[in-house]
This record gives sequence, structure tokens and C-alpha cells, in this order.
Amino acid sequence: MNERIEILALDQREQEFSWKRIDRTWAQVEMSGERNLYEGDNTNPFASAGAGAELTRFLLRRRGLTPHHAIRWQGRHYLITGVALCGRNHLEAVGVCVQPAACIARRPTAGKDSLKRPLGGTEEIARFPAAVAEERREYRPQSPMARAEAVYTLTTPKAVQLREGDLVEVDGVDYHLTAVHLRGEYQNEYEIRREWDL
Repeated sequence: MNERIEILALDQREQEFSWKRIDRTWAQVEMSGERNLYEGDNTNPFASAGAGAELTRFLLRRRGLTPHHAIRWQGRHYLITGVALCGRNHLEAVGVCVQPAACIARRPTAGKDSLKRPLGGTEEIARFPAAVAEERREYRPQSPMARAEAVYTLTTPKAVQLREGDLVEVDGVDYHLTAVHLRGEYQNEYEIRREWDL
């Protein structure tokens, strides 16, 4: 075990979530050569995050480590897709490397004014890190101009709870949240969409 890694846990302060280091330890790190190709496989807690990325195996001394945690190694962030015991004193964590994006979720303001018109506007409900995977891009020629659409999947820690209709800003760009997928006990996936004129 000759590689220094950091164990990360999700920290929540009111409605702000972030990955915080809770431990540093030594590990043996191996790039497995396997790919994160688990589309449709409900046993992988992070099927969309890092799709196609190479899986990395971390062998370390036994500790309370689950897919709720993450690993930072050589400045890169790894979501843990599985943990297995390896003998009496060690465990193996399998991770996929992702680049977490800074996200801000806003919800349309509820209620009506004195004339019973919707108030309009939004209120910030959460700031959180998420892994972003592109699903598709479409270009539709129309007269007099064309339209483009981008659809992404956000993979977030389980504690981040959003709903359809929320607005999500990802690295400064606004998207509409169009679908919620509550997958397993470790994470949620959200489909976000953006359309614009070309």
C-alpha cells in the first residue's frame, strides 16, 4: 500500500452539501481495465455517473466505508460503486472517476398575489455537488431558426432531494429538471434539459 488517498463524506450545512475529507490513509491502487458499462443494471449504484469510465480498485485497511463515501486520489474524485471484504483486515473499494459539478437548485415560488396571479420568481433550495453525464443532444431545423436541446443526467448523493419542475444551475448554466429516478439507497439521478435557439 503505497498510495495516499483521502476518504470523503457528504457534509450538510442547512441546504448546502459538499464533500469533506474525514480521513487519510494508505492504499494499493489498481486501474482495473474494466469499464463502467452497467446501463440498466440496478446493482450498480452509479450506473450513469462516469459511464464508460475505467473502474479503479482501492485495497485498504478495513474501516466503515460504503458507497455513501467517496475517495480522492491524486486530485481526482471517485464515486464508490462497491465495497467488499478482502480477508480479515482489508477491504476493496471499486470507484469510478468523475468531475463533480457545482450545482444550485431553485424552486418556483409558490403562492399568489392579491389579484390571484402566480408570484413568479424562484427560491434557492440547495447547493450540491453532482456527477454530470450527457445523454443526448438534438438539433431541429425550423424556420426561421433552428432549435437545440441538451439532456443530461445528474447523479447526486441520496441526501439531495429535488423534484420535477425545479430549476438546476450546473456550472453557471440553467436547466429544467424533467425526471426523477430514486435509485437504491446511495444516490439519486435527475434528468435535466435545456433548449435554446441557434
